[in-house]
Amino acid sequence: MEEELAASSFRLTHLSEMACQSSLKQDLSSPLQSHSFLLASQAMPTAAELTITPIPSQPLEGDNVTLLVQGLLEGEILSFNWFRGSGTELSQQIITFRVLSGGITLGAAHTGRETVSPDGSLHITGLNLTDTSPYTLRKIMMDMNQPTWNVYLSVFEKLAPPTIMASVLAPLESQDSVTLSCQSPSKDAIFQWYIDKEPAVGSGRLELSPDQRSLTIHQVSRRDMGPYQCEAKNPAVTSLSEPLLLDVIYGPDIPLINPMDSTFVVGSNLTLSCFADSNPPAEYTWTVAGSLAVAGQLLSIPHVSLNSSGLYRCQATNADTGMQSTAQLEVRIKEAPDKNNQGSGVYGPSIPGGGIAGIVFGVLIGMVLTATVGYFLGFLRDQIRAAVLSHLRRLSNISPSALGCVNLTKINPEARLVPTAL
Repeated sequence: MEEELAASSFRLTHLSEMACQSSLKQDLSSPLQSHSFLLASQAMPTAAELTITPIPSQPLEGDNVTLLVQGLLEGEILSFNWFRGSGTELSQQIITFRVLSGGITLGAAHTGRETVSPDGSLHITGLNLTDTSPYTLRKIMMDMNQPTWNVYLSVFEKLAPPTIMASVLAPLESQDSVTLSCQSPSKDAIFQWYIDKEPAVGSGRLELSPDQRSLTIHQVSRRDMGPYQCEAKNPAVTSLSEPLLLDVIYGPDIPLINPMDSTFVVGSNLTLSCFADSNPPAEYTWTVAGSLAVAGQLLSIPHVSLNSSGLYRCQATNADTGMQSTAQLEVRIKEAPDKNNQGSGVYGPSIPGGGIAGIVFGVLIGMVLTATVGYFLGFLRDQIRAAVLSHLRRLSNISPSALGCVNLTKINPEARLVPTAL
């Protein structure tokens, strides 16, 4: 380093002497040229701002990263150094690059994984979590000015899928509580729980631990079976566990007996089924009139008789919960209809469909005939009355006004007159 500084000092002295001699010659030769030189110097553009960008911006452990430098070679530069940390101590120095010669010197903080490019960029391979740190770039100018720049590198761990551990895998409904734990080797990951793919929120019977690593379900119900998933994430990567289902033990509920129509005919086959919601599935037994009939979900009796009538009871049992529930059905067996007189009953023999149609047609014909006869009789009555009145006028020479006082006691051809006082 001392040799480098000495050489730099020699170059600076030599360059300074040459500049002074050139300036002196210009001053002596032409004041106008000297003035033009000063104006040109003042008009020179300023150096571009130096930037350092990690690529990729969120590297994972095991990845490679480049601290990309832009704008380093602006101005007269002798060399540049990289340091691990925010200081420039020799113990922190990673590498030095000499711009004029292209020479490289490795520092005390070099791990064998760091290299540099002539543009000042630092390359690190096989990142470790311990590589997370500030990094400092120092630029040594010919005038011995030594500006520095800092950049912070964050290395993120690769997250393996977490696993879920349950305190109870087969809890009893309304009795047990279950705590689910998200198992992950990460110490810095953030955790999130999902129930049936929806984010879990701590409320009611759901309780989340402060670090979100565990989820407790108090007094589980059959609606709490899941599936449950745990997510571990950091700013660079997200990892999701396999789904977990809880085998909630419950039931049996009150059974349902089918068919609900409880009437059967003598000689037919009687089949009843019984179902009760239960986990694990319930075991069933049937009793008829208090006597054990059969074990199983289905009860079948072929060719029932009148003696098969009675109270049929189904009992569902869950051995895991120790609970039972029952349902019953009153079954009635009736006589089969007489094949020789089908449809006979208290209201007499049944009428076939054709007979009913005939009756309806006859009734309609009778109504038409009745209306026709009534019309004819009314017409005949009017004709007879007119004929009688005409005959009486000719025989009795009775005035028309008197005819209004004549009543016919019967509407028939032999009607007789009944005189009334005027």
